[in-house]
Amino acid sequence: MTTASSMQKTARRKVRQVGSLAKNQLVRATRRFNTSLAESESAEKVQLASAITDFPANPQLSVIVPAYNVAKYLEECVESIAAQSYMNWEMLIINDGSQDKTGSIADRVAAVDGRIRVVHQENQGLGAARNTGIKKSRAPYMTFIDSDDLVAPQAFRLMMESAEESGSDVVIGSIDRFNSTRHWVPFWVDLVHDERRIGITAKELPAVMWDVFACNKIFKRTTWNDNVGEFPTGTLYEDQECTAKLFVNDATLDILPETVYHWRHREDGQSITQQKSNIDDLAQRIHVAERVESIVHNYTTTYVEYWYKKCLGEDLFYYYREVPRTGPEFFEVLSRGVREFYDVAPREAIASIDPPRRWLAYLAAYGTREDMLELLTAFDTYRTYYTAVYEEGEIRAHVPQLERLFNSIPNDLRLVKPEHLKPQVVLTAVDSDYNGALTIEGFGYIPNLNFDLSYAVEMQNEQFSLFADSVVIDEDSPGAYTADPYNPHSRSKFRATFTSDLINRSFACVGQTEGNELDLIVSLSAKEHSWEVKNPKRSAEGIGGWPAPTEMTTGGHRFVVVGDSSTGTTLKMLTPRFKVLALRFSDGSIRIDAEQCTYNRLPNHARFGLENACVRIKSGSEVLTSGLVHGDASGFYATLSTKDLNVPHQSQFSQSLNVDIICDGKFAAPLAVSQQLIDNLEPQGLVAVTSSGFGYLGMKLSSVSTLVESVVCDHESNEIVFSGRHFVAKDEIRTYVPSLALVSADDTIKCTDLRWHQGTGSYVARFRLVDRGGEILRPGRFILQSLMPTKQNKPATLWVGTSSELERQLPKDLTSRAHNLRLTAVGKSRALEITLTGPGKTKDSESAFQVRSRSLAHFSDPDRAVEPGTVFFESFSGDSVTDSPKEIDKVSATHFPELKRFWSVRDLSIDVPEGAVPLVAGTDEWMYRLATSSVIVNNNNFPHYFRKAKAQKYIQTWHGTPLKKIGNDVPGASLSLRYRTLMTKEAETEWDLMLAQSSWAAETLSSAFAFDGLVFDAGYPRNDALADKSRMVKSRSSVREMYRIGERQTVILYAPTWRDDLKDSSGRYSRIDFLGMDNTIKSLGSDYIIFYRGHANSAHSRQGPLPSGVIDVTGHSDVNELMAAADLMITDYSSIMFDFVVTGKPISFVVPDLGRYRDDTRGFYFDFERESPGPLFSNGEQAVPWIKSAAEGAITNSEKYLNFVGRFAPSDDGRSAERFMDEYANLFGIGSLRKEV
Repeated sequence: MTTASSMQKTARRKVRQVGSLAKNQLVRATRRFNTSLAESESAEKVQLASAITDFPANPQLSVIVPAYNVAKYLEECVESIAAQSYMNWEMLIINDGSQDKTGSIADRVAAVDGRIRVVHQENQGLGAARNTGIKKSRAPYMTFIDSDDLVAPQAFRLMMESAEESGSDVVIGSIDRFNSTRHWVPFWVDLVHDERRIGITAKELPAVMWDVFACNKIFKRTTWNDNVGEFPTGTLYEDQECTAKLFVNDATLDILPETVYHWRHREDGQSITQQKSNIDDLAQRIHVAERVESIVHNYTTTYVEYWYKKCLGEDLFYYYREVPRTGPEFFEVLSRGVREFYDVAPREAIASIDPPRRWLAYLAAYGTREDMLELLTAFDTYRTYYTAVYEEGEIRAHVPQLERLFNSIPNDLRLVKPEHLKPQVVLTAVDSDYNGALTIEGFGYIPNLNFDLSYAVEMQNEQFSLFADSVVIDEDSPGAYTADPYNPHSRSKFRATFTSDLINRSFACVGQTEGNELDLIVSLSAKEHSWEVKNPKRSAEGIGGWPAPTEMTTGGHRFVVVGDSSTGTTLKMLTPRFKVLALRFSDGSIRIDAEQCTYNRLPNHARFGLENACVRIKSGSEVLTSGLVHGDASGFYATLSTKDLNVPHQSQFSQSLNVDIICDGKFAAPLAVSQQLIDNLEPQGLVAVTSSGFGYLGMKLSSVSTLVESVVCDHESNEIVFSGRHFVAKDEIRTYVPSLALVSADDTIKCTDLRWHQGTGSYVARFRLVDRGGEILRPGRFILQSLMPTKQNKPATLWVGTSSELERQLPKDLTSRAHNLRLTAVGKSRALEITLTGPGKTKDSESAFQVRSRSLAHFSDPDRAVEPGTVFFESFSGDSVTDSPKEIDKVSATHFPELKRFWSVRDLSIDVPEGAVPLVAGTDEWMYRLATSSVIVNNNNFPHYFRKAKAQKYIQTWHGTPLKKIGNDVPGASLSLRYRTLMTKEAETEWDLMLAQSSWAAETLSSAFAFDGLVFDAGYPRNDALADKSRMVKSRSSVREMYRIGERQTVILYAPTWRDDLKDSSGRYSRIDFLGMDNTIKSLGSDYIIFYRGHANSAHSRQGPLPSGVIDVTGHSDVNELMAAADLMITDYSSIMFDFVVTGKPISFVVPDLGRYRDDTRGFYFDFERESPGPLFSNGEQAVPWIKSAAEGAITNSEKYLNFVGRFAPSDDGRSAERFMDEYANLFGIGSLRKEV
C-alpha cells in the first residue's frame, strides 16, 4: 500500500470515529450528524488514486492550512482533507516557525501528494500565515483550515457544488465540536444552519454573525480581494473583522445545514482561543470588537442591535466568568472595554440580553470587582437561576439573598421578557384506556418563574389541530427534573386526555391507514403570557420511555409514539384495516380471531374480501406457515401451525416474524393487536406473540427467552428476589438452566439461589447484595443479565427484559436491610436496571428548591441554640468513617461516654462506631444535628449552605499534609469559584481549631486557607493506628484474610492521585496507571499482589476490569488497614506518602509527568525530587527491580527517608488523639479548661 493510499484510508477511519462519537453522544444533532455519517460512507466508495504525484493543472479550490506547533494533530488534519471526495484542490501548509516536528511532518505528507505544498516561514502569527497562503495560492475559491481540526469527507464537494450552482460569494457549512470524550454542537448552529438558504445576505439573517469563522467556509477569491484583502496581523480573533466586512458589504451567502467541519476543543488548553483568563487575550478581544464595531455601525438597525447583544452578552461573557480567577488589573481592562460598548449600545440591544448576562455586563461596566464576585459566586453555587415575579404589569427578576447588590442595579435591567424564560416539559407517560382515549402525563414548568401556570395540550400537523378535552393539574413538584433552587413549581404535574369520541370525530375522514406525524405541543400560560414546548422529551425510566401503541377507539383509530425519549415526542395516527380480537395457543398451533374494521371509513375495503383469504407468518418475504380464513368481516379466524417454526440458527438469540392477512392473493395488510391482549396470554416458551412498534401482530422465535415479572426485597436476608420466565432451546444452547447475574461496570454478582421449573419456565432467583469479598455491595447501577455458556456462536449475555405489567410499575422504589433500590427499564429492549444506594439515601425526587428551603430553615439563624454535649463527625463528605475524625471519636467515646455522637454517612450501609448515631447526609435529621450539635468535626468541608452557629465549635482536621498546592495557593483557573469561596468562608469565619500533622503543615495549611486561629500540630490522630504495632498486626491479618492473600505473598499498595486532564470515554476522571500494573504483575509473578487504591475522583472510571493479580481496593473504607497489609507502597503526588512513612516501610514513586504536574498543573510546596523519601521512576519497568529488592528486605530507610519523617511526621507516635483530647477537652464541654478557644 502506498503512503498516500494509507493516508486516505486512515483519514476515512478517523473521520468515521468522529462521526460515531457524534452518533452515540449527540442526539440533539442527529439530523446534522446523520448527514456526516452518510458522507463518510459515500467517501468509502470514492475511487482514489494510490498516489497523487502531480500538482493539479487547474485547481478550483485553494486549501490554506496555517500550522504552528501542531505535530500532535497536523497529520490527522491533512488526512481528513486527503479523504475528500472532491479532488480538484491544492493545499498550502504554512509552517509558521514551528519549534516541534510540525515542519518535517508537513514535508513528509507533501512528498506523497502532489496537491500539497509547504511554505516554511519565521513565526508571524495566524493572520500572517493565512495571508502567505492567499498570496501563494491561485484557485478561484479559497478555504482556511485550522491544523488541529478535521474536515468532513464530503465538505468540499457540498460547498463547491453550491458555489458553482448559485454563484454566491461565500458558502458556509455547519460545524460541530469534539474532544477525546464527546461531541457537541454549539447552540448558535441551530440559529444559522437550521435550513438551507441560498443567495441571501446578512440583512436577511442577522444571526449569521454568529458564524464568524473562516474555517467552515469557501470564499470566492474575487469577492475576498474586493472586500477583505488580508487578515489582520499581530492579533487574535482575526476572522471576525474579515467576515464582518463580507457581511456588511452584502456578499451573497449560501448557508448549508450539513456539517462540514469538526472543530477540536483542545484539552491541553493550548488553543489560542481557550485562554480567556489571559489579560492579553482580553485586550485583543476588545480591540477586535472595536474594529468590528467600526465596520458594522452603519449597517441595518436590526443587524447593529444584534451585534451589540452578541458582543456584550456572548463574546465578553466568557471574560466576565474569569474575573474570580484573575486580579484587579484584568478587571480594570475588562471594565473599560465593556463600558465603551455598553455606553453606545442601543437600549433594545441591552434589553434583549439574557438577564444573568445582562447583569454581569452592567456590573463589569459600572460595578466593582467585588460585586461581580458576589453574583458569580451565586451563579456558581446555583447556576444562573433567579426568581422572577410580577410587578406592576411587568416581570422583574433578582437573585434571592443578594438584595444589596440588586438594589444597585437599575430597575429596567431587572425586566425579563417572556422570550428569556425557557419552558421545560418532560412526559412521564403516554397511555390509553380500554376504548382508546389518549392520556398524556408529565411535568411542565418555567425555570426562574414564580407563577402558577395553566396548561393546554395539542396535537397538530398541516391537516389537523386537536386540543385535549381536559387538562388536570396536580399539586406535585417536578423534583429532580428541575435544578431551580428559588422557585417551588409545586403545581407542575399535568394530565391531558383526548377522549375516544373526540379522536373519532376529528379523524373520521382520514382516509389512510397511516397518517402523517402529529406534533405534540404543550402550552404553558401565566398572566397574559404563554409559552410552547413542541414535541417534549420523555422520561425513559418507565412506560413513558417507549410507550406501547394505544388501544383502538371505537372508530378504529390508535396512536403510536415516534421518536427517542431523549430527543422528543411526536405522534402518528394509525387506522388499521384489521384488528385482532383474540389469540389462543393449543397443540402446536395458534388461533387468531380478528375483524375487518369496515367502520373506520377507509377506502377500498372491498379489495380485502375474505373469500380465499389467509393469515401468514413470514420471515422477510418468505412465508413460513399460513392458515385459511373462516368467517366474515365482522368476525373471522385462522389457525396456523407453529410446529415447523424453528428457533433461529443465526448468531442471535431471537428472530422476529411478521404476521399479515392476504386477500385475493395480492392485497396484504397487517393485523392490529392490543398489548393488553398479548399480556393476557399464557407464556408459550420459545414462540411468543409480539406487537410491533406500530402495534401490529408479530411473533418472535427464540433460542433463549428470559423475562422478569416481579421484584421484591427480603429484609431478613438482605436479598433481592426476581421472578419470571426462562425458556431455552435444548438443541441450541448446551446449558439450559438459567444463569442470572447483576452486572455493573465494576461488579458481577451471581445469584445465590435459583429455582427453575423446566415445564412452565418459571424461575425465582435470589441475590445477596454483597460483593465477592462478602462486604455490603457498594452503590451502583446494575443490569439483570442472563449469562450464556462459553464457546457459543452467540452473544455472551442476554439483557433480561421486563414484562409489560412490571414496566407499568416503573420507576419503582424498594428497600432492603442495607440498600435502597430503584428499578427502571432501559433502552428499547426495556431491560431491567437496578440502581443501588444505601438505605436512608435522600431520594432523587427531592427538588433543589426543597433542599435549599430546608437548609435555610436550619442554618440561616446564627443565634440558634445548640445542644450541649453533642458532637457531629464527618469524614470525606460522609463517604466513609475514617481519618482523624474517627480517632477523635474513639478517644472521646472512651474518656467521655456521656457525649452524644452523631456521624454523617452517605447511606446506612456505612458502619459507624459503637454508640454513635448514623445520619444520612442531606436528610432533615442530618441538617438538624449539624445545625445544633455543640461541636462539629470534619476533615473536609460541609455543603455550601452550611452556616455555623455562634455557639458551635468547629474542629477542622483536614485530610492530609500537602505536597501539591491547595486552597488560595492553587492557580485561579484550577479551582471552581464555588469551592474556593466555600473553603475561604469556612476557614476565615467558621473554623475554630485546625489539626496539622507537623509544624510545617500547620504553617502551610494556615497560609493556604488564610486561617489565623488555633492549630494543633502534635501529630495526626488518624496515624495513631500506623504507629501502634498491635493494631497494625491485627489490621494486616484481617485485610489479608479478607482478600485471600497468603502470608508469604508480597503486597504492593499502588495509590496514585487523580489527574485533572485525563478522562475516560464517559467523561469521568481516568483510572491512573503509570505503573503499568498488567506488565508489572506479570514481571513479578504470583508471589506478588498489587492493591490498587484509586483516588475518589477516579473511583467510578469505566475502563474495564483490572488485570489478574491486581485487586481494586479503592472502595475499602479504611486506608490505614491497607497500609498495614502492604509490604511496600508506590504512589506519585498523593498525600498518602506523609502517612505511609510513619510505618517505616519502603516507598517509591512512579511519576512520568513530574515536570508538567509540578510546573503547570498544580505546583509543589517543596522540592519533591530532592526531598522524596524514596526513588522516582518513569514507569513500572524501572520500578520492578526496586520492588523485588524491597520484598527481599534489601531496602533500608535512607537518610532522606528519616529526614522526611523528621520534617513532616515528627509527632506521629500513636498518641496524637490522646494529646489532642487532653489539650482541648474543654471544646466538648468536659474537663478542665486547658486552652482558650
